[in-house]
Amino acid sequence: MKKTMLLSIATTILIALSILPIATVLTSSSTTSDGQGRAGTTLSAYVTASAIYLTKYEWEIEKTANASEIYLSQGSPTATVEYTVSVSKTTTVSYYIEGYVCVTNGGDRATENLAINLDVYVKDTTGGWTIRIINDYPVDVSGKPILDPGESYCYYYKVEIPNYYWSKEEFKATANVTITNHSGRLGTPFGPSPSTTTSKTSMIQGYDCVDVADTNGYSWSTCDSKSWTYVITFEYDPSKGESYKHNNTATIVQTDQSASWTVEVYQEFEVVQYATISGVVFWDNNYNGLYDEGDKPISGVAVDLYRYNETTGGWVYVNTTYSDEYGYYFDVEPGYIYKVVVSTPTCGSCDKIVNTTPTYYLVNVEEAKTYGDNDFGFVCLKMLAGARSKGYWSWSQYNRRTGQWQTRVTQEDVNYVNSELDTSFSSPKELADYLVNPVYGDMKTILMQQLIATLLNLRYGYISGDTVIYYNNMYITINDVVSGAKTALQSGTRYEQENWKNILDAVNNNNVYYVHTVDGC
Repeated sequence: MKKTMLLSIATTILIALSILPIATVLTSSSTTSDGQGRAGTTLSAYVTASAIYLTKYEWEIEKTANASEIYLSQGSPTATVEYTVSVSKTTTVSYYIEGYVCVTNGGDRATENLAINLDVYVKDTTGGWTIRIINDYPVDVSGKPILDPGESYCYYYKVEIPNYYWSKEEFKATANVTITNHSGRLGTPFGPSPSTTTSKTSMIQGYDCVDVADTNGYSWSTCDSKSWTYVITFEYDPSKGESYKHNNTATIVQTDQSASWTVEVYQEFEVVQYATISGVVFWDNNYNGLYDEGDKPISGVAVDLYRYNETTGGWVYVNTTYSDEYGYYFDVEPGYIYKVVVSTPTCGSCDKIVNTTPTYYLVNVEEAKTYGDNDFGFVCLKMLAGARSKGYWSWSQYNRRTGQWQTRVTQEDVNYVNSELDTSFSSPKELADYLVNPVYGDMKTILMQQLIATLLNLRYGYISGDTVIYYNNMYITINDVVSGAKTALQSGTRYEQENWKNILDAVNNNNVYYVHTVDGC
C-alpha cells in the first residue's frame, strides 16, 4: 500500500510539472534497519531524458557604401554611390541530453548532503547498455539542496554528448541520487538510481534561408553568407536645397535584423569655370611605368575622384568614371586638391595583375585648365609553366640487365654544362649525383645545382631565356638571372648567392610569374 501511494504521488507530480514526454522509471530506496533506520529518511526518484540533435542558424547583416558624402553641381550634375549589402550565416550543431531528476523525500527527516550524479550509456554490439559515455556528471541541486519530509523537487540537467558518439541515436540515462542520512545507511552516501532510455530528436532553430529587402528598391534571397552590390545615381536637383540626407536600410525579413547607411548630398549653385583632370589606364607591356609606344589602353576600369575637405581634414567622394580607349577625365571646380584613385582591372588571361605606376594621384587644381598625364599602368602576369626541377634532372637508376646506370641527363648535357660553367663533370651519372642533395651551409654548391637545372631547362626549350619574370617587384629576363647567378658564383657574397639561388629555384619549380603581353581582354 505504501509503495502504491508513492507511485501515485510521483505520477501526479510528473503530470503537474509537464515534464518532457520521455519514458521515466520510478525507483524507491526504502531500506529497513534497526537503530539506524529510525534516525534517517527514505527517497524515491525518477529521471526523464531527451536526446536533442540541434541545428542552429544565426544571421548578421551589414550595409556599407563607397561614400557618405557627395557633391553635385551644374558642372557635375550626377554622382554614383556603390552600396554593398552583406549577410553572414553561422551554423552550429550540438547534440545533448536534457531532462529532470525528480526526487521525493518519503521519510520524516530532512535530507542531508543531497547529491545527484548522472551516467549515460549507449548499447554495445549485443544490444546491452554496457558502454558508459558520461560518468558521474554532477546535476545541479542548488535549486533545492534540502528536501523536507514529504517534499518533492525536479532538478534540471543538460549534458553534451561526446563527439565520438554523435552517430548513436539511443541512450540510457541513470541518475544516482544519494544522501548521507538514508535509513539504514547513516553517514554513507546512499539512495535510488532510476534509469530511462531515449532516442534522438532532431530540432532546427532559426532560418536556413532568408530574404533581404532594401529600401533602395532591391531584394534578394540566400541560404549562405553572401554580398550584393548595386549602384544608385544621384542627380543635381536645386529643389532639394543645398544639402539633404539619403537614408536607406536593408532588412532580413525573417529576423527583422537591419543595417542602414546615410549619404549626405551637397549641391552647389554657383556657376564656375571648370578644370579637367585626365589620364589613361593602360597595359604597360614594357613595364617601364610610362604610357608609350606598344602600350594598350584598358577600357571599363573604375576611377574614383575625391576632393580634400580642409575643414574636416578628410577626403570627400565626388564621382566615379570608367576608362575607355581614350582614357578618363573629370570636370572639376578649381581651388581644391583632388585625388584620383584607380581600381585594378580584370582580365581572364592574367593570373595576377600588378601596377607599374602609383594607384592614385594628388592633383592641386588652381585654375581652369587641363591637368593631364595622370596615367595608371598595369602589367599582366601569368604563372610560369614547363620548367623541370632540380630533382627531375637528378634522376638515375641502375639497370641490372645491362649493368649500366640510366640517367635523364646525357653526355651532351654534361658537355654543355661544363662549357657554360667551366666545370669538369665526366659522366651523366656524376652530374646527376651532384644534383641529388644540397650541401647544407655550402651556398655556392646549392646555387650551382639550381643554375645547372635552369641551364638544362633552357637547353631543352622548356623555358625561354627571353622570358621576363616578376620576382620581388623586379622585372628580369631568365637570361639575366643566369648571368647574375654566374657572377655570384665567382665573386658574390653569400647573401647574393642565396638571392640568385632563390630566384632560380622559383624558375625551376614554376613558382614565379612572368610578363604576359596583353592586346585586350
